[in-house]
Amino acid sequence: MIERHVVFYVGSKVVAAVLNLASVALFTRLAGPAGYGEYLIAFSWAYIVYGWSTQWLQLAFFAHYSQDAAARHVPTLYVMLAGLLALLAIMAAIAAVTGIVAWSMAVKVVSLVLGLSVYDAATQIGKAKLSAGRVSLTIALRGVLVLLAGAFALSGFKTALALTLAVGAAHVLAVLPLLPVLLPDAGQAWSKMTATRYTHYGWPLMASFGTASLGQNIDRLLLAHQGGTALVGPYGAIGDLIRQSMVFISEAIAIAYVPMAKDAAGRGDKVAARGFLTLAFRAFAAVSLFGGVFLISFAERLVAIILGPDFSAITGPLIPWLALGAGLAIFRAYYLGQVIYFTGRSGLELMASVATVAVTTGLAFVLIPVQGAVGAAISLAAGQAAACTVFLAGAYGETVMPMPWRDFAGIGAWAAAGYAGTLAVSRMAGETPVSVVLELLCIGLTLFGAARVYNIMNFNDILAELTSLAGNVGVAEPGEAPPAPPSNDAS
Repeated sequence: MIERHVVFYVGSKVVAAVLNLASVALFTRLAGPAGYGEYLIAFSWAYIVYGWSTQWLQLAFFAHYSQDAAARHVPTLYVMLAGLLALLAIMAAIAAVTGIVAWSMAVKVVSLVLGLSVYDAATQIGKAKLSAGRVSLTIALRGVLVLLAGAFALSGFKTALALTLAVGAAHVLAVLPLLPVLLPDAGQAWSKMTATRYTHYGWPLMASFGTASLGQNIDRLLLAHQGGTALVGPYGAIGDLIRQSMVFISEAIAIAYVPMAKDAAGRGDKVAARGFLTLAFRAFAAVSLFGGVFLISFAERLVAIILGPDFSAITGPLIPWLALGAGLAIFRAYYLGQVIYFTGRSGLELMASVATVAVTTGLAFVLIPVQGAVGAAISLAAGQAAACTVFLAGAYGETVMPMPWRDFAGIGAWAAAGYAGTLAVSRMAGETPVSVVLELLCIGLTLFGAARVYNIMNFNDILAELTSLAGNVGVAEPGEAPPAPPSNDAS
């Protein structure tokens, strides 16, 4: 079953990533640097509000959910989520009426938080119920709807407000494939006791996710304050391009392996849980290391093609730092952060988030005035490194969460060999179509080698199954006649 989950999730994430890249390329061209920067600032505030308001609830649900108690957990999630969103809308209206924020910003933030909350809650339920196919379809559909709705909004209204409303609506509509999973428990009674458990478990997460969201977006907010939205547009677009190219497959890995590890740990099977998590660790290592090699080698060229000249002027110096930040964010969010599910120490998330904000903010105030966008990227990477350090310290001695650093070093050696190959090709062949193919071949061959040696994402199992299927083509089933030889009859 695990191979099927991996194929479903990775396939949907590949589709979604391609669509997201198409959305970024289209939106940047239609909105321009300043307009797209305004949209990114609204999204930054929305993520911060989302982290403080509803994100914790979905993680508390996932941590407590069990298949035999779905009729109690799912309705409780619905009731609590609806209450939190209603409270958020009231607070946003009060803030707008009193002049604390502009009405346009309040509407942008609420619409985006609504969309994110509904989408993430629906996919969490689908993942908890192991509905891999429907979750995968929802992931892909979101990419389609965001692209179409955003293009319509910018073509017709040409404002950041229209774009945010369209994107928020697209997130809500994307959950339609999950309705058969979501509706059966909707009519059941919610549980006050379950809601209390969610709250007790989740209140540290409320502070930690809100703080983490602030840490992940403070670079853009400070850059906007000191350099304006026209600078945030290119910086954010390049950062999103790099992050999406690495994160989409990391999300697929997490939802393919982590629920199974959690289920095994819940049954007391620590050996199986460690096995799933070891596979996840190796996969995250491959994504971060080989993803970094690919980005350093090709990101500058890709940005010029995808985003255009208005967004590619500051690309070169940013790439290594943004790639490093994205790689650290993968381990922080998708692997090291999972320790809270296996230890019950949800306070670790808050400690890591505080470290992220402190380091990112402190460095940003120092570096942004001097180095601009590069200073913001350095600050963000340092903040992620601080969070990883906190999780590593908190996970020390934990018997369920493996830390196979030898595997990490081995995969890193394969990635380094691939990067050395790209450098050699670039120096000998220059920048030609042939050199691009050869550089991709260097990365692909070393990735293949690492996947074979470390069975990354069950590569050897999937390869064996495909080989077996290919070998069975044309072989007659027992009791059937073998295929007839080809006839020479021209008629």
